Amino acid sequence: MDSELSNSDICRVCRSEGLPEKPLFHPCICTGSIKWIHQECLMQWMKYSHKEYCELCGYRFSFTPIYSPDMPRRLPIKDLVSGLLSSVLTAIRYWFHYTLVAVAWIGIVPLTACRIYRGLFKGTFYAIANLPFDILSSENITSDTFQGCFVVICTLFAFAGLVWLREQILHGGGPEWMQRDDEDVRVRLAPLNNNEAEPLAIVPEQNMAGK
Repeated sequence: MDSELSNSDICRVCRSEGLPEKPLFHPCICTGSIKWIHQECLMQWMKYSHKEYCELCGYRFSFTPIYSPDMPRRLPIKDLVSGLLSSVLTAIRYWFHYTLVAVAWIGIVPLTACRIYRGLFKGTFYAIANLPFDILSSENITSDTFQGCFVVICTLFAFAGLVWLREQILHGGGPEWMQRDDEDVRVRLAPLNNNEAEPLAIVPEQNMAGK
């Protein structure tokens, strides 16, 4: 990217002048006042637009790495070993994190859910009082884990269904039978709100006597 410019040139993104620590560059074939841009502004624009070419002239951006003059020609062994150890530690940390999450969601959560469900629905005081010891028990771990997966899946589906029903009622309106009842109530209360009394039907006495 070229960086030859005058004092009146500004960045076409942030509209600020070039500074010694933030120079302006000419990365494409645009001319005039829109040809200059900061490297940071260009990188941010490319990040959010997902484009590798100028939207005005269509020129594809190309970058050339610029190294420090005092940079050694070969990477020192110390930096190589420290970078390798850093990468290994990062990989171990991510592996430990995802392993812990998998063990929790595949083993601990289903097993705990199954034994809590079984202890609560037995309905006895002994089962509820013995629940902490039952959770830590090592008996029937495999079968309880599979049953617990079913309990967790049913619970998640029920919770998601309730959330979806709430959103539908709040934003999309209630069911048709609820809306129909609301309309009937509004129709019946409309004369009362308008201070209008419906006329009463007077039945003749003869008809009443005949009946």
